[in-house]
Amino acid sequence: MKVKFVLFFLLCQSLSYASKDEENYESLKETVQKVDILKEAKSGPNSSINYDCHDCLSEVDLAKAIKLDAPEITMERTLFFKGKDDGEFTIMRTKDTPDKVTIKFNERYRSCKKTVAHQNPLSGQIGFSCMYLSSEVREDSITIDFSDRPLKGDSEAIRVRLVKLSARNKGFINASFKDQTGRGITSSRGGNFLFFGTKYNLE
Repeated sequence: MKVKFVLFFLLCQSLSYASKDEENYESLKETVQKVDILKEAKSGPNSSINYDCHDCLSEVDLAKAIKLDAPEITMERTLFFKGKDDGEFTIMRTKDTPDKVTIKFNERYRSCKKTVAHQNPLSGQIGFSCMYLSSEVREDSITIDFSDRPLKGDSEAIRVRLVKLSARNKGFINASFKDQTGRGITSSRGGNFLFFGTKYNLE
């Protein structure tokens, strides 16, 4: 009787260990699958795309890029519509792009429709403040000169950022340029356009 009990106990223990081993195996298998999924998501469906590059232009940016295929391009989008930081767009340069391209666009800015005067009760100084603002739209443009920047390959995507200090200012005071990897492009501003200059030579 004791022998049967011992055999039964050993059989139960073996089944228990087998069940735990199976659970451990399934858990390890699930972990390996998760690691493989993370590796695939990191490398992406296209091995030429580096998903570790946070500053690189996305596929959406490239799809919306403005193709520079004429000396003068008109942008359909209104810049600074959402405020002073809404001045970025992407351009696509190819072998058919002229050395100098002027990009025209509409610019939204805020203007004061009614100004009120007030006096400081302590100092007696008179000041003015805006009672209410209104949105206005005006035409503006930027000219880009590629003469000093040879095209490497069939095309080049460039992110353009126009700098505006305030939504109430007309025009932009500066522009910056970055390549497809997010690195800055050296540029010099021409002085033949307006006060701040709207012509930029890329190097």
